[in-house]
Amino acid sequence: MPHSPVAAYKPSFQIVKSDKDDNFTTAIAQNTWEDESLTGLKSNSGVLESVQIISKENLAWRLIFWATDGFFDNDVDVQKPLGVVEFAANDALTLTTGGQTRYLYYNAAAIPYRDDDAVIWAREDETQVSPEIHVSLFNSSAAAKTAGEDGELSVQIVVRLDEMDQPSSR
Repeated sequence: MPHSPVAAYKPSFQIVKSDKDDNFTTAIAQNTWEDESLTGLKSNSGVLESVQIISKENLAWRLIFWATDGFFDNDVDVQKPLGVVEFAANDALTLTTGGQTRYLYYNAAAIPYRDDDAVIWAREDETQVSPEIHVSLFNSSAAAKTAGEDGELSVQIVVRLDEMDQPSSR
């Protein structure tokens, strides 16, 4: 009896990155946070394989990932947290060149992710909503994050996309 060939699983990866001029630009006091929905995600589900922050300030950070753009809500039935990545200030790799110093934080996260707000394949009566990564940047340091250019940072996330949720290229 002939055997059918088994299709090899080829994971698809994507990098989603915040923009230093548009995301996380406000001052963030100790134990407070800023919410952002990072655009450009090609699938509404996958695994957040790794997370990194590159920052002008050496602070302790916490990234909280959410399933919707509702983020934190006083009603715990509405909240949909998916995972947390924490960085102590001493976790940072210090990079200095040409008189400029940046702090690089890295974590191999492996957080299952799903954007429950996304509508990939819209029916005629629906509006298509592109997938996003909903993330809160929480400042765990005693010092505040500085607003604007002096406190700029970028969050970069490597996502392993679920193939079944990616639109067909046919």
